[in-house]
Amino acid sequence: MVPEEFLKATETLANSEADARGAPSRFQIALSADVGDRLAKTLAADREVVRAGTLLMDCGLGCAMAEGRQKEHARISAEMAGDLIARFPEISEEAGGRNILACVLEHHGGRARFHSAESEICCNADCCRFLTVGGVMGGMGGLRDMPLSGMAQLFLAKAEEKWAALSIPALKEELEPQYRAVKEFFSQFRE
Repeated sequence: MVPEEFLKATETLANSEADARGAPSRFQIALSADVGDRLAKTLAADREVVRAGTLLMDCGLGCAMAEGRQKEHARISAEMAGDLIARFPEISEEAGGRNILACVLEHHGGRARFHSAESEICCNADCCRFLTVGGVMGGMGGLRDMPLSGMAQLFLAKAEEKWAALSIPALKEELEPQYRAVKEFFSQFRE
């Protein structure tokens, strides 16, 4: 069991990093956490591990972006998550710690097999940030310094990447109309 104090600390870390660095947005963090919780309920997975995973999976994104190491953000986020887990001795590797770290490290998918149902759920919840109209709108605020053409290219590329990473068939079916709308919207951009 993951203690409530730890879950509060994960939310504080995720939101403070978002506030300080602008990425991901609080909206996107909440969206992933909500989708993750819904999927965990539906698939009978550990809701507390999923909550921790969705909150921590991008906690290092802003730092990585500021340092020009965006491709390393999962590892940076896992290091930050590991530091937080270490402050809670009741979360041993067997009691969720290893699984939470897997959720963070595997949130971009690309694996033939996930560590756990929880890490697969976190990956799929992360996809909603770029495959839903709300997720895209919620992420634009942190990119206001980016040229519009760059933003359109980014969101198109992320939509394709996330569509390929979706692995839960029911969620893929649910998101397909929004995925198509996001793609259509950004493919129409002209300067």
